[in-house]
Amino acid sequence: MRFEAESDPWQRSKMVGQKISALRDSFRKLSDAQRTELAKAGEVEMVTGLQLLGKDKKLITELVELVDPPPAQ
Repeated sequence: MRFEAESDPWQRSKMVGQKISALRDSFRKLSDAQRTELAKAGEVEMVTGLQLLGKDKKLITELVELVDPPPAQ
């Protein structure tokens, strides 16, 4: 990808700005129905991501407790 290959931070910033501008323009062209569908898909992806994040957090907590158990009382 061009972004990872670019080492100049100013050029990387410009690339990000151009991408944001393109996304903004494409969003403006969406109909209300398309925006609603995009919102539904985004919500499903967000909920799925949060569930995975919760599972990962639980697993990491369990692994830390195995490696470094709490001190005995």
